[in-house]
Amino acid sequence: MSNARVGQIGKLLASLAIIIALVVVSVLVIQNRQWLQDWYQVSQYQPSAQINDIVTKTTMTERSKFIFFATHPEINTADSFNRNCERKEQSSMILGCYAGDRIYIYQVEDARLSDVEDVTGAHEMLHAAWQRLDQGEKNRIGALLEAAYARVRTEKLDQRMQYYEKAEPGERINELHSILGTEFPDLGNDLEAYYSQYFSSRSSIVSLHDSYESLFDELDKKSNELKARIEQEAAQLNKEIESYNAQMTALNNDLRAHNAAASSIDRTNKNQVDQYNQAGRQLDTRRSALEAVKQNLDTRISQYNADIQSYNQTVLQSQRLNSSLDSMAQ
Repeated sequence: MSNARVGQIGKLLASLAIIIALVVVSVLVIQNRQWLQDWYQVSQYQPSAQINDIVTKTTMTERSKFIFFATHPEINTADSFNRNCERKEQSSMILGCYAGDRIYIYQVEDARLSDVEDVTGAHEMLHAAWQRLDQGEKNRIGALLEAAYARVRTEKLDQRMQYYEKAEPGERINELHSILGTEFPDLGNDLEAYYSQYFSSRSSIVSLHDSYESLFDELDKKSNELKARIEQEAAQLNKEIESYNAQMTALNNDLRAHNAAASSIDRTNKNQVDQYNQAGRQLDTRRSALEAVKQNLDTRISQYNADIQSYNQTVLQSQRLNSSLDSMAQ
């Protein structure tokens, strides 16, 4: 074979190797397109101290931190948050959103609710993580989430999921993926193993969530107990006040009749005088008994009014807490 022929074959093989290499590179780029996009976005992002705190407090792993930073998360005050996050229903407040591969978190001013931002950050990161799963993994995790939901469901969670089904149709599993992953303990070994790739201590996030949810739960419990006590006491007080007023009316009528009878008594008749005095003592006993009833009623009415005041204050506290979470109310 001539040297020219060998040279042509060598050039052909070199060209073919280049083409194969380009094809391989192209396939790898396609297969890893999301990772390459995320890598670029992370390289262009400088997290704030608040964002770094969220990563630390929610125990994000390097994997979830990478996904989180790829979305360029930012904490917004009310005006910016309302521009960035669309509210599906004006009556239902939102604390964060994952929109256009960006995460926005509402800045809560009430110090008692500072952990809300951390849990919201973890919640929204899980939305971004869900988007990056392939369909096979989504199907597998979706089945586990439905099974966990059946075990841990509450009336409040059911109402929340009904809202999402109406506001974000088709996103049920996506929402369960974020809600269960940040708010509910003991999801089962398979889900705990799955979430461990995102959080080194998922229980820490659940504790953060419980820390502020307990504030609302305590206020709700207190207001419900006060309301029930107020309603029960109101009915009883009305009944007893009505009875007291009727007895006082009867006593006053009897006192007037007794006093009027004084002029008609034969004071020389010992029996009449004794009967009159005995009737007087009975009236005094009735009056003393009713005075004791009135004192008891006055004490209970004071407590009733104090309970109403406490109930109003509790409701106001709850309203203020809720308002601090509502970007539209600022």
